[in-house]
Amino acid sequence: MKQHLSHYSQIEIGKFAFGLALYLIISWLTFQLTSGGWLLTFYQIFGLLFFLLILIISYVILFVLRLKGQNFILVDKFLLYLLLIYQLIYLLLNVGDCGDNGGGYTFIETVVKGGENHFCFAEKSMLFPEYLMLFMPIIYIVLLIAMLTKCFNRKVKTA
Repeated sequence: MKQHLSHYSQIEIGKFAFGLALYLIISWLTFQLTSGGWLLTFYQIFGLLFFLLILIISYVILFVLRLKGQNFILVDKFLLYLLLIYQLIYLLLNVGDCGDNGGGYTFIETVVKGGENHFCFAEKSMLFPEYLMLFMPIIYIVLLIAMLTKCFNRKVKTA
């Protein structure tokens, strides 16, 4: 079944490349700002590597598409909005830990209760179990890659 074109936005490749770079930089920074402890170090190192890898692969694909004469990318609005809404939820529930001390917290808990120290020096567990929080980055990665893959695989008819 063919989806209607109103579900897509046609964006010039250069603007898409700039917007993607800006999105990835802001995402990397916000994931750091909403985390803490050893998980902050994880986002600083592995998050940077992940977002750089996504950016480099995307730029290579965009370069190849440009060489083939394609000037525009079709962005699936539904997937884009789904990604952004999920990322907002993920950031609010992003996990921080207390370093070498026991305990953990989510970003929203630190906003509501006033800082990570409230959780690190009290015997309080996180809002959600840690194993549940492991699925959040996996779902985010799948959504991001699905959106980019769909963008790169859609042919745009040029006049």
